[in-house]
Amino acid sequence: MPNRIPIGGGISGDFTVFPPPLKRNEIEQPSSIFLSMKGEAFGAWIDGGGRSNAYDEADLIDNPVFQIEAILREAGISAANLTSFDTAAATYGETTAFSWNTQEYVLAKIEALCRETGIIFFVNADGNVTVKRIVAGMEHDFELVEADFLGNNSFLVRRTSPDSLINELLLRYRYSYYKNTFDFDLELSDTENTLASDTRSGFRDGYTGYEAMFDASRTKYNRTYPANIDANFLRNAAAAELFFKAIADWHALQRLVVEADLPLAKLTQDSDHTTFDIEIGDTCLITHGLLPGTTANISGTGGPSGSAIFVVTSVIMNPAPENLSVHVVFQETPFNDVIE
Repeated sequence: MPNRIPIGGGISGDFTVFPPPLKRNEIEQPSSIFLSMKGEAFGAWIDGGGRSNAYDEADLIDNPVFQIEAILREAGISAANLTSFDTAAATYGETTAFSWNTQEYVLAKIEALCRETGIIFFVNADGNVTVKRIVAGMEHDFELVEADFLGNNSFLVRRTSPDSLINELLLRYRYSYYKNTFDFDLELSDTENTLASDTRSGFRDGYTGYEAMFDASRTKYNRTYPANIDANFLRNAAAAELFFKAIADWHALQRLVVEADLPLAKLTQDSDHTTFDIEIGDTCLITHGLLPGTTANISGTGGPSGSAIFVVTSVIMNPAPENLSVHVVFQETPFNDVIE
């Protein structure tokens, strides 16, 4: 009989849980449980409805995307875009050791998983919970040109805050619940680079490696922006390096933010869709005269028009009869439309 270690409830990762964890929407403090070996297993739902994924009933739930789905199911939320979960889970091969041993709301725990593994979690226009990855190699969902906007007065361009910049990073991962410490770390600074692979391609900033990008960022902004991040859930080295690089991609340089009003009309470049179809998590190309033609002093080389992918971060409908419009906020991603 293997040794059993008392620990908080609701655990997924390298163990089997006895007894089953509490329902995620219960308010009471989770009770202690005993565990050994490995954690929660998939139910029949992972194979239901002709789903396409690499898992079967009774396999362990070690992928963060499906840990989110398991939380939702145990909380009684079943309205979900299951294809989006299967697609997002297949994008990367993260394995996470996710523990629930504090009193928190369902969305707070999901947010923690999403933030650490780069998952966008939202409710789509059909009212279904959806997850999505914004990654290099994606195809944009639609294209916007100047004729799609209500006018220059409704078109605002700004940069992300310098407070969000990171150009020196220490990431600790594989947290040991038994030892109460992290087993491993990754570091990239002016004196240290522990990345297994420093190469970088398919990005619009023109840098071929992460060390070069961090160095250019420190030079460009004339300041070191350090960050120490504890990845409590990540447990394999490949996933930790992917997360590390995602932080570098999005935060080493300032990104453009576009805020604009669009009339309720068909898209100029895509007559099958209207501005009403735009959702959080969609990706697009924006061609507009107010966007900088060159961004050498903003986010690297080349101009965003026709080359930079933007992601939709907010959509607000204005139903007033005199102004049927959609207010949308876009953020520039690090990725080119054409992967080099």
